[in-house]
Amino acid sequence: MMLDAVERRFRTVRAPSPIEHLSDNGSPYTAKETKDFAAALKLDASINASLTRVMA
Repeated sequence: MMLDAVERRFRTVRAPSPIEHLSDNGSPYTAKETKDFAAALKLDASINASLTRVMA
């Protein structure tokens, strides 16, 4: 999903500069492999407190 979003937005496999990637800090987004993959796409993981409250 992250790769698809970057490809659709920027028409390339990496963002041209680091961009913020919002997450509720759920386990799919905290896994080391996911963090490494996001970093390779130039996505800067950021926790959104409002998403965390809604999901709780």
